Amino acid sequence: MIRAYTSLPFNFISPIVGHLSTHEIPVSWRKTVLGGIASLTGMRMDEASEESFEAYPSFAALFNRELKEFIRPISACQLVSPADGRVLHFGEIVEGRIESVKERDYDIKDFIGPAKIETKPKNKLYQIVIYLAPADYHAFHSPASWDVNEKIHHPGFLLSVNPYFFNLIPTLLAINERVALCGKWKHGFFSYTAVAATNVGDIVIGTKSHKSREKLRYRTVDHEVFDEHYSYKKGEKVGEFRAGSTIVLIFEAPPELRFAIKAGDKLKYGQSLIVKDV
Repeated sequence: MIRAYTSLPFNFISPIVGHLSTHEIPVSWRKTVLGGIASLTGMRMDEASEESFEAYPSFAALFNRELKEFIRPISACQLVSPADGRVLHFGEIVEGRIESVKERDYDIKDFIGPAKIETKPKNKLYQIVIYLAPADYHAFHSPASWDVNEKIHHPGFLLSVNPYFFNLIPTLLAINERVALCGKWKHGFFSYTAVAATNVGDIVIGTKSHKSREKLRYRTVDHEVFDEHYSYKKGEKVGEFRAGSTIVLIFEAPPELRFAIKAGDKLKYGQSLIVKDV
């Protein structure tokens, strides 16, 4: 069943769907068409800066709607949720193996790629996996104040990252298309990976070094090491998806770290991920 599923032409269909989602919808149709999508998926339009469906020219514009100012207060905690979504998995990474489903894991190098991962002797590596459903706000933000010095773009499948498939295929996140930003935060190594999925035609990431938003297409492996690092402040917008997908954080921290989340929790971007600063 898994072999049959991965052989389906998602990589061909998804970019097409992503492109079609940007086509303009006649104003007279928007309330019916976009309103129907919002009702079906459970979108919270009362949180959007513009609540009228007529203001959104396309499906993509609706999915990437801006939120009202101050509706997502950023916690004073040093590590916060990067997105609205649901916690799929979190915890310590032991001996370089990332656990996705109980007793099934994969190597961190298979996921991140050739980034240099060195931790301080007393520190540990941790992971947090957050799934963004179609109804969620689709921009993603910086979970901490940190410096980025390299970007790794991995080609791969465009399989659904719905929790059902995540449990069915334990290595799903390591075989899907993804873009990993790697660098350092106050405790050492820090990585932030946006994972593509079915009907996600592209991921848009804005970087200060490029002074513009960069659209990343999923064709070949690309490892870019920046001559000068650039910095993100906690809560700052990093990029956006064109439909539901997944954010994976892998970071170094002291063993005293205690999470303020559990698997299945619904998150809002900006809320605390840990009990207290370490």
